[in-house]
Amino acid sequence: MGNISIENEYSLQEAFNSGINLFVGAGFSIYAHDFNDRSLPLGSQLAEELCNHFNKNLHDLPKLATILEATRKDDFHKYLTNRFSVKSYPKFYNILNDINVKSIFTTNIDNLIPKIINESRKRYIHYQNVNGESTDVKAINYLPLHGNVEQKHQEYIFGIPSLANIFDNSERTWWFLTHAIEKYPTLFIGYGLNDSSTIQALTSKKTFNNAQKEKWIVLKDYSTEEKEYYESLGFSIIISDTKQFLEYIGDKINSKNIPSQQSSNCSPSIKDLFPKNIVPHTIKNISKRPIKEFFQGLPPTW
Repeated sequence: MGNISIENEYSLQEAFNSGINLFVGAGFSIYAHDFNDRSLPLGSQLAEELCNHFNKNLHDLPKLATILEATRKDDFHKYLTNRFSVKSYPKFYNILNDINVKSIFTTNIDNLIPKIINESRKRYIHYQNVNGESTDVKAINYLPLHGNVEQKHQEYIFGIPSLANIFDNSERTWWFLTHAIEKYPTLFIGYGLNDSSTIQALTSKKTFNNAQKEKWIVLKDYSTEEKEYYESLGFSIIISDTKQFLEYIGDKINSKNIPSQQSSNCSPSIKDLFPKNIVPHTIKNISKRPIKEFFQGLPPTW
């Protein structure tokens, strides 16, 4: 593993155990593959593919998406759905199931995150944009901000008009992010903070900036000015790529620096699944009767 630089590393490790939000962008999913065994694309790669597929010569993704939305919407959405439906992914992604994730926000439309969490035996995905916020400790609140391939009724947010109006059109959705970062630390992976709606959710006057918990952002390539930019927004900086960073988390958990959130050797017990239905061990003097009395229909004794 190459060198990784992490500001406030011990606080980050503590957040992995006590509770953390994730915000993931396109750079998070690049190691996953679609059903044609192609790696999921970044924005510039997607623009190139769309130009080739639809015989266009405009490599600005938002502008190109605006044209395709207006002229070939069904074909455009079909292409996106097929391109971002995940067939397989490397197992290092599954380390997310071993940390205490509270909420996941994403600008990706792929279904990598649901596939990862489906591998967990103790957690499940809760679509926050459909069912609101869940308070179940086993639920991971999941909010795909630009649409998701598993939610067929949703529009995809790629074109300039939809990107420009996304905050106003779904203001309550973005307040989920605002409130989440006031509850738990948040880690941004594979995301360049280029959307005005995200910045608005983080810095709006309606946000209690002083109440925000610590934020980290994973950067692979950066300049001194970019580093200063993120620091001015209150981020601690992690220098790494996605694969390297997820492997770092795995190494820390395996070395017992971070307690794992689920055992890899056993399935959840009945008491974990149905805690309210278990008779407490503290009850004394429970009478034990022959099983035949149950089948004879004799009344219970207390």
